[in-house]
Amino acid sequence: MNDEEELRYFIDKQFHFRGSAKVSLNSLRFDDVARTLNPKNVARLLRIYQYEGCLRLEREHYIPVIIDEAQLSRICQQSNVEAKSLLSGTLVALNCENIRLSCLYGQHRLAAAKEFLEPGDKWWSVDIYIQGCETSTIVNIQEEYANALNFCDGDIFRNLRYAQKEGNLAKEGRWIARLSKRKWEDVRRLQTKDNLKALNQAFDHLLDYEGLWPALQIGNFHNILAMRCPEELETYLQFIHKAWKQILQGEGRYLDFGTVHALQMRNPAHSKVDFAYIRSGMQKGELFPRINDERSRGALTERLQSIDFSIPSLYTFFEDTKWLEPCAKIIRGLLPAKFRGSIRKAMIQRYIGLPLQTNCCVELSSGAYSYIEFDEKATAALAYRQLWMYAWRHFPNLAMIAPRKDTGSSKPEIKERNPLYAQHLAVLAQKIGFESKEISALAQASCDSIITYEYLSRVRPMDLYQECPQQRANVVESIINLLNSFKPAIEAVSPWQGVEVPIIQRCGRPHQVSFDLSKRCFFTEFIYLKPTDRSMCHFLVNRDIFRAFFGRTHPLESDPAQRELHQSVPKPVQENTGPATPSNTGSRQEEQPSINVQVQTVSIEQEENLFDVPSDPEEDIEMTDFDHYAADQGQKSRQLLLSENDMMCGDHIVFYDPVTEDLYAIADGNDQLAEFTNFLGCLLDRRYFFMVRKDGQLVTVPFEKLYDTAKQHDGWIFARPQSNDNDNWRNLESNPKDILKKHRQNPLKRKRIEPKRGVIVEKGSKAHRIAKPAKASSKPKPPQNQPNQQNPQNPTRLSEDEEIL
Repeated sequence: MNDEEELRYFIDKQFHFRGSAKVSLNSLRFDDVARTLNPKNVARLLRIYQYEGCLRLEREHYIPVIIDEAQLSRICQQSNVEAKSLLSGTLVALNCENIRLSCLYGQHRLAAAKEFLEPGDKWWSVDIYIQGCETSTIVNIQEEYANALNFCDGDIFRNLRYAQKEGNLAKEGRWIARLSKRKWEDVRRLQTKDNLKALNQAFDHLLDYEGLWPALQIGNFHNILAMRCPEELETYLQFIHKAWKQILQGEGRYLDFGTVHALQMRNPAHSKVDFAYIRSGMQKGELFPRINDERSRGALTERLQSIDFSIPSLYTFFEDTKWLEPCAKIIRGLLPAKFRGSIRKAMIQRYIGLPLQTNCCVELSSGAYSYIEFDEKATAALAYRQLWMYAWRHFPNLAMIAPRKDTGSSKPEIKERNPLYAQHLAVLAQKIGFESKEISALAQASCDSIITYEYLSRVRPMDLYQECPQQRANVVESIINLLNSFKPAIEAVSPWQGVEVPIIQRCGRPHQVSFDLSKRCFFTEFIYLKPTDRSMCHFLVNRDIFRAFFGRTHPLESDPAQRELHQSVPKPVQENTGPATPSNTGSRQEEQPSINVQVQTVSIEQEENLFDVPSDPEEDIEMTDFDHYAADQGQKSRQLLLSENDMMCGDHIVFYDPVTEDLYAIADGNDQLAEFTNFLGCLLDRRYFFMVRKDGQLVTVPFEKLYDTAKQHDGWIFARPQSNDNDNWRNLESNPKDILKKHRQNPLKRKRIEPKRGVIVEKGSKAHRIAKPAKASSKPKPPQNQPNQQNPQNPTRLSEDEEIL
């Protein structure tokens, strides 16, 4: 303020000042304050009060209040006090009854005082001003008080944005003055750079949600803006806004910091603990204390308990960027050292698609892919996300940053950067449609040779051992040939495993155990899969973080027809994506697998290893999920020699689908649990849920308890894919004895379908590939699900080896 403004402020303040008094805490309220209530600051003041007392008679601790002059006169009459006595310097007690005075600051002091002071002694000293003060005077009073905690970054940023939107340059300047030079440079960069305008607007959408802002960390702006991921950061902020808008129906003024602190990272729909915590907090009034209407609180409780994601906040935003940052450095390895724009724009510019331009490659697991038809814009978005999924799975091997330490465990070791992982990322980028000089150079690098030579140099230094260069080259070549024979391991795992994650571990870079349990499932199929178990497991926590940055919906779900297509992708065929060799680092056309008319392909190399079968459709059988698994495992896994008595004894495990009437039996023995785990993983991948018979009734059992529960009863497990008609099959036959009798009477009750290329079925003692389907024709085809029309009394029968118990 200049001298003229300072004089005007002093005159206006003195003109409206009416004196000081003691006022009950219940008669004080806060209508419009620049700071949000911070429980940590309240706790800090409470500790000070316990050691020093609240010192409410000290002049610098008085709280300024605003009141109408007529109301002040009535209060004085009620208190039998003359108005001029308020200016005497001796504090008098005022009886405000139903009149409440509006405080300009001091909410943390009064909140601490309510906890500290004894009943009957809850009052505070106030300076009384009548209404009519200039706005600038009130603002100056609010900002000048002493012995208070400095404004947090969130309060400064929020009030700065309000001042900028109002066009109040003087107020804007005062808030800027509270920022350090570096912080102001980062804020100005956010507000002025063209490529960051959308991100700045995303912050603005949160201004009305006061309780979010104490967690803002302007000091971290420098790091998050340097990542060059504004789209991902914007998506996260939009997710925060949508989440709280869904909870509060847009009424952001009811959100306090204590409620945000209590609810962030909770997922009531998937955690029984969180569900109970929210219900208890709402009943006790600890959550959303600003909402008093019972009907409103009831509706709010229902909305809260239906939330099926980890509730985000600005605190989780800054914590989760600590995982995004190392992954961003990994993706930048596919780009030139100097590139324009954001990482997303630079990568999308290098997306050339697959040869047909409409096919999308989806990595379902390490070395397993599927190809579906879709428009190029959606496939580019999915391909971009798949690169990030790879980076998230392998950041310890590429970014030289370890997961966080688990309690009671040793600190994870920081691994050296492994170039083989970078090469695999480049090969994946090529396979899903990206191309650039940097990607090609990485994909064609001789990583195996480099790593092998480095290893030999360490264990057999040339200055200590005599050998010729040709001998060393031969050793390297033999090792590489051995490495090229290895195939990626595809594990049959369920993402919904592990105990409930503590609330403190639900954001930021993952802990070691959480990372190990999640990385095997960090693929598209699982990222957008609906959980089958109500448990806040490690994978659910980590995939919620990923979806907060990249979107909660699948990129291919814009078209309902295509969404159904991508959800019904058949089991993929494994492709060898091992170390770079001429077969997998050649031209794009050579490495591209042959593409099926509908959804699935097999590689050229694998086609040579499959036997042909007659193309007569009458010889093809329906392939159920049970059949697919049995065919993949080979004849050895088909336990066809179990008798009915064996399957009734309870020692063996029998999976039964009551709708398709399909059986799969696993004999008792040392390998039973391993076989059970593999088959269970196959069904979990296909979104099955399971029930067992208890006292003659079918009851749902979590998959982790399935084996023990089945063994304790009759050994039978009833399995069905999740669908809208899950309750309809509960009334079907569930007595194993009657089921086996029915199968004995008609063991070959099977439907027929048109074959699909790449599916392996059992034919006698050989494994055969069903012939490639013919191209679409205008001629009508005979129905495939009917028995032989020439002899309806004698339908075509399958061989004994093809029967399913």
